[in-house]
Parts: sequence; C-alpha cells; structure tokens
Amino acid sequence: MSLYKLYGTKWSVIARQIPGRTDDACSKRYREALDPALKKDEWTEAEDAKLLQLYAQLGGKWVQVGQQLQRSSLGCRNRSAWRPSRVSFYS
Repeated sequence: MSLYKLYGTKWSVIARQIPGRTDDACSKRYREALDPALKKDEWTEAEDAKLLQLYAQLGGKWVQVGQQLQRSSLGCRNRSAWRPSRVSFYS
C-alpha cells in the first residue's frame, strides 16, 4: 500500500519496485484485495439476494456486480458458485 500511496495508479512504476510482478498483476491485486473501499466482512442475506438479482440482470459481468456490492469481482463470482437458491445458510 505504501507504493500505491506514493505513485497512485501508475502500475508499471509500482511493478518495477516489486520483483516478479507485472503492472497488470499489481493492478488486479489492488482491485481484488487491497482496495480499502472493498467490503471484506461476512456476506449478509441481503447481499446474497442482491448478488442473485445482479447476476440475473448482468450475467457474468463480475466487475459490474462487484462495483454494485462494493466487493471484489472475484469474491462475487466465488460467492455465486454456491447458488443460494439450493442452499440456505440463514435458516
């Protein structure tokens, strides 16, 4: 995060500071894990319902789904895999 604070979204500059990382890898890591705006707490029943609604509207456009839920696109995709219509964790 210190490199992000120093350089912002200049991913190629950041990648040069981290051995073995590309600018794409640094950007993805920030978007999927390090962005402080992302919600990382447990999923709520309301969020699960919203996830299903957004998936019905947008299909597999996980970046857009994640933006709506303030969660990572990968987290949304992985969460959708358990299909809450078949299994309920809230009963």
